[in-house]
Amino acid sequence: MRTIYLLLSGLMLSGCLSSLPLNISEEDWALLSEEQKLEAYKQQSVIDQKRYESSLKADEQERQAELARLAQIEHIRQRADYGDRIYCIFDPVRLKQGKRWNEIRPTAAELFRGEFQEVELFPYVSGYTDSLWLEFDQAGNRVWICRSQSALNGRHYGCDALVGTFSDFSRGTGKTLRIDDRINGELRCSYTGREKYRR
Repeated sequence: MRTIYLLLSGLMLSGCLSSLPLNISEEDWALLSEEQKLEAYKQQSVIDQKRYESSLKADEQERQAELARLAQIEHIRQRADYGDRIYCIFDPVRLKQGKRWNEIRPTAAELFRGEFQEVELFPYVSGYTDSLWLEFDQAGNRVWICRSQSALNGRHYGCDALVGTFSDFSRGTGKTLRIDDRINGELRCSYTGREKYRR
């Protein structure tokens, strides 16, 4: 009994036991014996270890997926065909800063299929800069425009998309954007690079 008491006391003093294990209520915890309390902490420790290992595995899978994505982009870069690269320009664009809508300098981006990048927005007049995230999807027929990278990853509120066929992007196509009630303007995109064939 003394050994169990010393173990529990040591864990509490070390800060390892900042909350009750296994979501046990304080009322139920008071009814447990010292042996049962120690067993509960052991069980919680096993659960925490599994969660930690699962988190590490998820992080590694995410890292491998990102490496595969970058490798695919590099493969496309090295063997780029017409339709693998797109050029987009924002003009005109307005950015809401406080209660005012400020005109933004024309902004352009060039992306390969599967690539995304951050695009900075600079107002003509004094004011803080802002940014957007663009992604040219793997299929080569959609450009995502998002307020943040997290929005880009989730395709949720704060995103818009320019969709077109091969012919549309060959000629150049565009749309009026309004993102998150803070950015609006015209986005126009077209394939760039040597046209080897026409679909």
